[in-house]
Amino acid sequence: MKENSFGRESRLWIKAAGGKEGTRLEDCFFRAPYKIMKPFYREEGKMMELMVMSASAGIMGGDRQQVEIQVGKGARLEVTTQSYEKIHKMDPGDWAERHTAIWVEEGGFLQYQPLPVIPFAGSDFRSKVDIQLKGPGAGLVYSEVLSCGRAARGERFQYRRYVNQIQISCGKKLVYGDNTIYLPEHGDSLKDQEELEPMEMEETGFFEGFTHLANLIILNCPIGQDWQDRVRERIEEEEINHIRGGVTRLGEMGYVVKLLGLQGEKLTLLLTELAKMAAAG
Repeated sequence: MKENSFGRESRLWIKAAGGKEGTRLEDCFFRAPYKIMKPFYREEGKMMELMVMSASAGIMGGDRQQVEIQVGKGARLEVTTQSYEKIHKMDPGDWAERHTAIWVEEGGFLQYQPLPVIPFAGSDFRSKVDIQLKGPGAGLVYSEVLSCGRAARGERFQYRRYVNQIQISCGKKLVYGDNTIYLPEHGDSLKDQEELEPMEMEETGFFEGFTHLANLIILNCPIGQDWQDRVRERIEEEEINHIRGGVTRLGEMGYVVKLLGLQGEKLTLLLTELAKMAAAG
């Protein structure tokens, strides 16, 4: 990364603990632009909701972010964000990066559902997510939504690069891995410096004419046997809202749902509904 005097190093650390009185925020630390709101509670205090805020207008070139979340035994934590995440245009050779590390202890539960990401034209963002579930009793609901950019301004897939690597382990076993690398054909990428060829993001195997991609990963949750069928029914019902997708089972541990749509808000609402269906069993 070339030196950028405007780039900022940021860190967010959250530690939730469980107890007889429910979940509590045992420790936290944040460095600008991160902030967190005062926790909300549901399920008679057993579920703690935290909203992560940012005092910045978005992610800029040179930004380096470190997010760490630890969920202790008996703790139930839901983490959301305040607004859509904007990734701004960057100079050639410059990029921003984030590393997210999550630990969920046996008997803990985390639902991580940030709002959609919007990569502006000329942006370059690289994310790495490492999640460690300490055992089969460590529950996880993880979701994300990526847009094509500012479509209303004609910026469909005009970003330079978007990388999102996700690795989830349970105990010492890798149970899920996703290595997403997007280099849009019209994203002003440095073609002579890339190992991969530029990609036609509108074509089959990519976004196929849609503008938003959503992922939902559910692991180690007591889901009813008919949940997969109910998810497929809900996706079929949402075809009227131009949403397509499918659900895949991850062995005995859980499921992955992938959706394509035209509106980030509708996809976010559907992800929330599917997550609640899973929690209800």
